[in-house]
Amino acid sequence: MINTDPFIPVLQIKVSEELTDIAWELLHNDKDFLCANQNKPFTPLRLISEDSQKVKTAQRPLRLLFMASSPEDVAPVLAFEKEEALILNATRKSNLELIVEESGSLNGLAERVLANSECFDVVHITGHADIKDGKPVFLLEDDFKQLKLYNRE
Repeated sequence: MINTDPFIPVLQIKVSEELTDIAWELLHNDKDFLCANQNKPFTPLRLISEDSQKVKTAQRPLRLLFMASSPEDVAPVLAFEKEEALILNATRKSNLELIVEESGSLNGLAERVLANSECFDVVHITGHADIKDGKPVFLLEDDFKQLKLYNRE
């Protein structure tokens, strides 16, 4: 691999086929996500074998799960219907299967993901985030559309 920037380290990990689907972008060192460290940039690259027989592509539409979370009393109120329409408009000529999770909650998202026998290629969550007690939190909904904070812990 050619590294054009001598200040950005390159990490290349060779893994067996079973590990190719791991979300390396979510690597975490118990303090931060490695991809979010501004002082030490890190971007995992997925290398595909030159041997095309080893690469198995799914012969189906791209599966995208979309969920918006806009708890009551959190401003500004999200225009998530507009965002959903923009996604559909931008991909209308593509082979895309868009599934919308309406709950806005982590429980609803988990149920939707676990209920599908096939995996999602993309999970797109739109909502609000904040910093509470020095830690990033994502503002999701509970079962009654009320604010519920989620962080890594």
